[in-house]
Amino acid sequence: MTSESFKAVLRPKVQGTINLHEALIHEPLDFFVMTSSTLGLKGTATQSHYAAGNAFMDSMARHRWSLGLQATSLALGLVQEIGHINDNPVMEESMLHNGLYGISEAEYLLMMEVACQRRCHNSSTSIFPKWDKYATAHIVTGLETIRMDLSSIHSSSILTGDSRFNCMNINRPSSTTGSAKLSKDTGTTTILAAAFNSGGETAMKDAVKDIFLGEFSKLVLTPTAKLKDGLIEPLTDFGIDSMVSSEIRAIAWNEFGADIPFMRILEKGLLLGELVDLIWEKTMKQKSS
Repeated sequence: MTSESFKAVLRPKVQGTINLHEALIHEPLDFFVMTSSTLGLKGTATQSHYAAGNAFMDSMARHRWSLGLQATSLALGLVQEIGHINDNPVMEESMLHNGLYGISEAEYLLMMEVACQRRCHNSSTSIFPKWDKYATAHIVTGLETIRMDLSSIHSSSILTGDSRFNCMNINRPSSTTGSAKLSKDTGTTTILAAAFNSGGETAMKDAVKDIFLGEFSKLVLTPTAKLKDGLIEPLTDFGIDSMVSSEIRAIAWNEFGADIPFMRILEKGLLLGELVDLIWEKTMKQKSS
């Protein structure tokens, strides 16, 4: 994204939060609640401006807490039944597909009630001060490991490839590289062989495309169907950076044995469909050798 686009989304969250903090810093508030997002913890390249803005609000809550002021940052994930997600079923499907679970309207209201309660900064009942004395300033939704495991029907959670969440003991796939992937020995090879036997190289190429786009969708939080319609779009439109490029290389290698040059992925103007064709070419080259 452009610098202007990044700042347009970041500025109101950052400057607006600072304005409220400074205007009310001497007021005896009962609560100061900021509705943040779990994307502040684990965002995608295409949402870096939104993720940064929410991460700032999380930090502001901790800053106010350090000053002895009331503050809570409520990081919301997938809220079902109401709001933006309810109005955008494609987005909800994408988030569920990536192993995220949703909270209900009742759960949201309960968390908001907790966030609005006036709390004592010197409470001796808190379990957090030993490790992080400002942790109570931040409420995060959508990170209960049991519920995340139960929601991962189609795939493993997008958090499983992030070492920061290793302590959560989420059920992980056998692969230890990058994002969650199919096992090459038990999944991809079987799928490609079946496709080749039923329809030759044409069917096998379609299978390679489907598998890659399925994995790529998890990186950019975009439904596979939308990616198939966007094969003529440049990779830059999906927020590709060096980190995502590394994940793409890992997918191509682990799934198909296709060695894709790092700089080729970052090449300006490369279309998503051209990347799929390149993976197919490298796959066939590997098959021949």
